[in-house]
Amino acid sequence: TVAMTALVLGATWGALRALGTGSRAWGALAGLLAGLSLHTYVAAWGAVAALALSGLWAAFRMPRLRPTVAVAFGTGLLAFLPIVPGYLEHRERVGGRTRDIGLWTRSRDVSIPIREGPAALPVALAHNASCYAGLFVGAGDPTPRHGLPGAPALPWAVGVAALVGGGAALRRCAREPAHALVAGVAVGGLLPGLLSRAEGMPNTVRAGVFVVVAFVWAAWALERLARR
Repeated sequence: TVAMTALVLGATWGALRALGTGSRAWGALAGLLAGLSLHTYVAAWGAVAALALSGLWAAFRMPRLRPTVAVAFGTGLLAFLPIVPGYLEHRERVGGRTRDIGLWTRSRDVSIPIREGPAALPVALAHNASCYAGLFVGAGDPTPRHGLPGAPALPWAVGVAALVGGGAALRRCAREPAHALVAGVAVGGLLPGLLSRAEGMPNTVRAGVFVVVAFVWAAWALERLARR
């Protein structure tokens, strides 16, 4: 998981540099790190999908970046290819972890009021969303091996600053592609947690990329405040 988070964030950094400079070298680095992250933890797929969609959007809106995006996709594919023979040999295992712990599987958390029937899925999604929202107001990860038991995943000050920074970043997304890219990675990094079985939430390992982006938003908000 540590490798996944580091590789995805490195790919995001490379993508931001490529977006700002048009450099094919930065695009190649972004693609390489994104492709390598797919060899780590299954949660990487959400953030990498967000990076890929951002690349397609950039290629559509900014023709000058099309060669850079093509290089990024090419290096990403090359980095991913070594795992393809394993998928082809063991096709029954593709998506195995996702099938095991997907949102649609029955939760063992007895605190959830509805765990079966047509209403179970939206109730589970609402439960997960509320748990992850709690990260900003001092909620902790209930799994002891994911952090300090009983301690908040995001300290209160960091959570509030992350909300302020994230809100300001989202308002800039329409006119500043860099903010849109980071927001997309945050959403892609949160999806593996939101779409997991509703138990042991918030799971900061599955949403590790989102948690780190929250720290980035908090730092950005505090920096802006310090400049005033």
